[in-house]
Amino acid sequence: MGTTSNFSAPTPRKIHIGPFQPTLEASLAAEISARKTSGGALAPITIVVPTRLLGLHLQRSLARTLPGGHINLRFRTLTDLLPSARVAPPLGLELLCNRIAQDEISARGYFAPVRETRGFRAALLETFKDLEQSGITPEAFRAATGKSGKLFELANAYKTYRRWLTEHEFVTESDLFLKSDISNLESEILLYGFYDLTPVQKQFVTALTPSTIFFPWTEHNAYGEPLFNWFKSHGYEVVAPAPDIDHPPSTILSCPGETSEVREALREVLTFVKTRKGCTFNDVAILCRSREQYDPILRDTLGNLGIKAYFRGGRPLSEQSDARLLSLLMEVIRFDFRRASVIELACHLGPRSHWDTLSVQLGIIGGPQQWIERLEAVTALPADERRERLHRTAAQSLEFVKKLIALLGALPGEAKWSEYATVLVNAFRALGGKNDAVVLAIHKLAELETFRPTVPFDVFAEYCQRSLDAAAEQPEKFQGGGVFIGDVMSARGLSWPLVIVLGLVEKGFPRVIREDPLLLDEERARISPELPRKLDGYAEERLLFSLAAGTAREKLIFSYPRLDPATSRPRTASFLLLEHAGVADFKALEAKIRAEHGWVKVSPIRDVEEPLNESELDLAALDSLADQSAYLRHVSALLADGVANVRARWHERALTPYDGLFGAVKARQLLRERFGLEKLVISATSLEDFFGCPFYYFQKHVLGIEKWEEPEAALSIDALDLGSLYHAILEDYYKSGARDILAVATQHFHAFEQRGVTGYPTVWEIKKQIVTEELGAFIERDAKASAGWRPAKFEEKFTGLAVAPPVRLQGTIDRIDLSDDHSRARVLDYKTGRLPRRAQDDSLAGGEMLQLPLYLLAAKQLLPKVVVESASYLYFTLRGGHRTITFTRDALDRQHAELNGLLDTAADMIRSGVFAQYATTEGCRNCEFRPICGNGILKLYELKQADARMEAFRAIKEGAE
Repeated sequence: MGTTSNFSAPTPRKIHIGPFQPTLEASLAAEISARKTSGGALAPITIVVPTRLLGLHLQRSLARTLPGGHINLRFRTLTDLLPSARVAPPLGLELLCNRIAQDEISARGYFAPVRETRGFRAALLETFKDLEQSGITPEAFRAATGKSGKLFELANAYKTYRRWLTEHEFVTESDLFLKSDISNLESEILLYGFYDLTPVQKQFVTALTPSTIFFPWTEHNAYGEPLFNWFKSHGYEVVAPAPDIDHPPSTILSCPGETSEVREALREVLTFVKTRKGCTFNDVAILCRSREQYDPILRDTLGNLGIKAYFRGGRPLSEQSDARLLSLLMEVIRFDFRRASVIELACHLGPRSHWDTLSVQLGIIGGPQQWIERLEAVTALPADERRERLHRTAAQSLEFVKKLIALLGALPGEAKWSEYATVLVNAFRALGGKNDAVVLAIHKLAELETFRPTVPFDVFAEYCQRSLDAAAEQPEKFQGGGVFIGDVMSARGLSWPLVIVLGLVEKGFPRVIREDPLLLDEERARISPELPRKLDGYAEERLLFSLAAGTAREKLIFSYPRLDPATSRPRTASFLLLEHAGVADFKALEAKIRAEHGWVKVSPIRDVEEPLNESELDLAALDSLADQSAYLRHVSALLADGVANVRARWHERALTPYDGLFGAVKARQLLRERFGLEKLVISATSLEDFFGCPFYYFQKHVLGIEKWEEPEAALSIDALDLGSLYHAILEDYYKSGARDILAVATQHFHAFEQRGVTGYPTVWEIKKQIVTEELGAFIERDAKASAGWRPAKFEEKFTGLAVAPPVRLQGTIDRIDLSDDHSRARVLDYKTGRLPRRAQDDSLAGGEMLQLPLYLLAAKQLLPKVVVESASYLYFTLRGGHRTITFTRDALDRQHAELNGLLDTAADMIRSGVFAQYATTEGCRNCEFRPICGNGILKLYELKQADARMEAFRAIKEGAE
């Protein structure tokens, strides 16, 4: 490394310490002024800073501070001083570490269990970077491993990593710090704002020989003291003791969540700008430790309020519309034209939700062939007025799918990065993609071919997405008239009149501190004192908090979200807030915040002088009115009705029209005419649905609401098809008199495979074995229990049987057995599911077990000359516990009046329009209509269960307990 002087020379060198503002900035201005006075206004000075943003800030600050401004000041970061070179791309280094993990880490070694995981290659690269930045060579690492097999594996992997980079003529940033020639720097060097340097950066700074250091000093400086002492050991003398640090007045806000935090922060911003003469949004900064959660909320809220902002680092390219187009294209390829992926891509390009409906109706799952076949089948139908829209939709969908296939269908399973990039860019352009930055991000992947020449498309898609995530567009300018939005790292050394720091909760700020999973701190200390200790991160978090507080010149606001938005569970405020507030515990912190009016309520209604937006204005106005209905109707008739309906539902202990109660005469008349039990031919399971919950019956059998099942690829055969399979095999087996259940089952297995409903092949093979074993065991048990009986009728359908007026029944009896003398019969119904909680012999179970007695009555009519003795459920799978539940003729005779009473109650409630919820924890847990009822349904039922219109129903349920 070329140098111009010796860093350890005895020439007096100075080190200024103190907070960035005002101490270090004033000291820098004084030092520059003195040098310009002695060396001339044109004397060049290079000021090395940690970030370019800090350099830009100082350049503008000094222009205002120095008399006559300044000239020939050069602000550079350490990396700006490095020469251009063939630096290994970060994604390429990850690919290299992935290969090393597979080839160099032993399958029997310490890291064998994790070597193929995605997290391992990332951790491996981070460990290698730490070793490089500490200036540790593979040889030095190997010599320090001792007898540790774990460290020996890592040392070999590190050696391979460094050797590969050398052989392929790549360097890393750490290499450049060690090898750079800086002899061409013909100006004095000042070092400003650094509190931490890696060992290789220290060597580089040694070569720079800065004459003066400006070292940030805070009340929490433990993290920076090692570097400070290092400077002093090299001859730097402190100019003056650090002054007392005086922060501006601060406020702490406790908000329900991140959205509330942002809203309150912007309320403070608007108030500050309005009340401070001459202040603009340029004088405000909103900082976070991590911006991942806050950026989307800030972008939306700032945009809605029309407030200009500068987001440091710009907006990730992956959030742009064209980047989303590219991501959707890759999804279509990765998932072989999966229905959901194709439709999402189509809808991204235009309003095509009707294509989604058509693809569901056609049962399209995915694959180019299925798309073409099913859409062409629709377009081939004879055209008429009824089918005009269907034809048009199918033709448009078909044209789009064919275009996609032409653009993407010829991609090989594995190819060069550049080959994939070419195809994707062509498809991207053909579908209207225009963003050149997106195209550049794709083409940049070609540089990874050195690290891995060919890859499967899944790998290409993963790295392409990460390339988009890493790239950003920065349309705004720093100090261009907008609020500064950044993380606390990027704000080091900057200052604003008002600073708001968001997200001060544990695991947020401070961040989660963990040791390196591959190289623990104790092992790092053994290898070299230069290796950073990861647990030192706690001290760095304290320092960053102090630096963030130091960026405020006039007013400082801290905020934390006290509730988790997903679970509503309380969060723990940061211990940094406790220290700042000078309180002993979190209870005292809460009391302090409440006393200082920083506690933001969960309610969206805020008592504020000026509402932040129209929503707050409307809510505040509404809250102030004695009669709110007129105002609501003025805003929106639908809103007025909705609020009134919700209030009626929740404020009344009696049933309302919003609880499944029909009050209008015409509505009840229509119910009687169309849905009265005396008008219907109904199934036993529908009646059981009513007694399970009248509101469920109303949704399913009156309104006809069905859960929309999308035809995506199933892991296994669904429960309905599986039940049909069991029934079909048993019917065929008993009808044919076969002796080999496996032969019968195999025929039906093949038929179901042809229908494409069996799911993944491996899972289907397991399911076939289970079905065969369960049926074999059932037939064996059935033979032992059927002495004196023989199967006579199978899948016996009936409809319109007046089994128990007013009910006319329809259904299918799985099997009817006759006694050997044909004088007696029994009804058998196969069940493949779980045994219901209330299932007992000879029980009506409060109306939830009606099928057996009703089928018993039906069989009596179907077989008038035979005595029907019983009806039974046969639970022949393990899920049902191989149980048999029976309802006998004697039990029917005893409970006939009760059965009639149940049916009369159902008929009366339907005629009267009473379809109230019957809510239980078990019943509501998996109910498909739970979203309609809402999460508070159990509480609502408890409130209204005493309503007289449900008395008869309630008595039935209580009698079954």
